[in-house]
Amino acid sequence: MQQRIYLDSNILISIFKNEIGFHFRFLSNEAEKLLIKIKETNSKVILSDVTLEEITDITHNEKKSVIEFLTTFKINFEEVVLLK
Repeated sequence: MQQRIYLDSNILISIFKNEIGFHFRFLSNEAEKLLIKIKETNSKVILSDVTLEEITDITHNEKKSVIEFLTTFKINFEEVVLLK
């Protein structure tokens, strides 16, 4: 059975903004390692419209760019609509 993972927006925001946390922890590297693990386990990422909106608002990227990033990374994902 394929595992479904709901990513917090901060995972992708960290990658797009190359964020560094406390004690010079490279959050973008940690986020990329998580995506690699997701890919290796053939898990599916669930992204809600709310999460995508938050990512695009904070990173100033278009939704299309976020989806292209996941596609380029070969991440299996599903977009779900929470708000209409």
